[in-house]
Amino acid sequence: MMAKVVNETTVPEDDELPYSSGGISHVSLALVIAWCGEEPWRVGETLLVPPGAPGPRIWFGRGPSTSGQPCKVPFGQLRLGRWLPLPPIAAQAISRYQLSLHAIDDERMFVHNEGRCPLFLNESPVVTCEVLAGDLLRLGKQLLLICVRRTVSPPGGGGGFPSFPFGGPDPYGMVGESEAIWEVRRQIAIVAGLPGHVLIAGPSGSGKELVARAIHLLSPRSPHRMVARNAATLPESLIDAELFGNAKNYPNSGMPERPGLIGEANGSTLFLDELAELSQSAQSHLLRVLDAGEYHRLGETRARMSDFRLMAATNRDPNSLKHDLLARLTLHITVPGLDARKEDVPLLVRHLCQSGAPASEPLPSRSTRPTGQPAIPLGLMLRLLEHRYETNLRELRSLLWRAILHPHTSEQKTTEPQQPAARTASIVPPSIPGSPSARGESNRLPSRPSAGEHRTLTRPSAQQVQRCLDENNGALEATWRALGLTNRFALLRLIRRYDIEVRRRPARRSASKTPRRG
Repeated sequence: MMAKVVNETTVPEDDELPYSSGGISHVSLALVIAWCGEEPWRVGETLLVPPGAPGPRIWFGRGPSTSGQPCKVPFGQLRLGRWLPLPPIAAQAISRYQLSLHAIDDERMFVHNEGRCPLFLNESPVVTCEVLAGDLLRLGKQLLLICVRRTVSPPGGGGGFPSFPFGGPDPYGMVGESEAIWEVRRQIAIVAGLPGHVLIAGPSGSGKELVARAIHLLSPRSPHRMVARNAATLPESLIDAELFGNAKNYPNSGMPERPGLIGEANGSTLFLDELAELSQSAQSHLLRVLDAGEYHRLGETRARMSDFRLMAATNRDPNSLKHDLLARLTLHITVPGLDARKEDVPLLVRHLCQSGAPASEPLPSRSTRPTGQPAIPLGLMLRLLEHRYETNLRELRSLLWRAILHPHTSEQKTTEPQQPAARTASIVPPSIPGSPSARGESNRLPSRPSAGEHRTLTRPSAQQVQRCLDENNGALEATWRALGLTNRFALLRLIRRYDIEVRRRPARRSASKTPRRG
């Protein structure tokens, strides 16, 4: 379905996507606003590129379409398959017909610059370029866009999760509008209503405790306080006392009675962070109480019961847990790191600035506008989007505060034109009468950054990908970093393209171990 002409007076219904087709789910490329100089409140808005091979040509520019002119598509708020179009970008430096775009397939699109504002792809000046998910497009010093893949009319949705303003923190403190974080919210809403114990996996600093608190607050156990403890701080010799408590005067005279973590969590939720840091023998102490809720305090002979729900978190491979403990954690949620949802970084930056402003004297005058929107420098946003995150939200917060404290270092990323790249496009879109391509101007694609800039110069071959996967025992995170790809999704596209098998070597069992009985 072709996009409607959208202006200030004619706007589609908020549940009508411009390229939906009878509710069928499509994967579409999209451009998400990561920085907007004159309208910073528009960060997170999305422009959908029609799916198809090739998709129809669409236009982006300042102001609405006029009668007799090609149809232009606006940016809008996209959430769970519902799309709310908003007024056109207002920056005067952007032409009325600035960019023409069309999809090559659901992984690539062509972008052609028709207007007066210079276009940069990954900080290389271009006129025509092929854009992939994860690439950054910049229009002069007016607009910064990140290309992502979005599912139009996705199945399921986030039913059961409370509503909140677009781009802001949800009621449980999570920020983001990417599909990855909305999939986590969908799983939270489902898991909250189920009775089983939960394992939350994800890299360090990805927000696993926020997920645990959201599940608790959405569950029937929410009237009771959630009990939280870092399992890595539980001493090996005192694991039973910490978990199950002890009777009065045990083991020493004058020792007070303690209910233990499991007793405190009766009727509520016990959250154990870094569960995999416990030894295998310490993990085995949890098995019986997870099955039936029955346990013994130290120094007591009678059994006690605790109606609690365990939510455990780990930044390790879940298979590193004791196998029979993992079997009792029946519900699993994986929280993505920032590298898997880079389009959420600008929203997180805005949230961190706004939430930190009241506690910091220099921040309001240096990094916020009179409207209350943070005035993040373009160079800083580029650096934060190009950065590879190891500790995710903690690392982003640290980088942001360092940039605020030392603003001269945050603006070392230049936004001046670089030397044009030499690699030309192998496929050139059809010429448009009156366009730069029809007037004989060069159509160029920027060469990809070197491996030192986190991207390989050429696409790795099937043999290279297979060999690297085997060397890393099928671990996607280690493989895409070793190949110099932008993220794990780039690796997954290559695996699908080459039809590669992800092989894992079986874990070796010690010969001295006694075989488990069935």
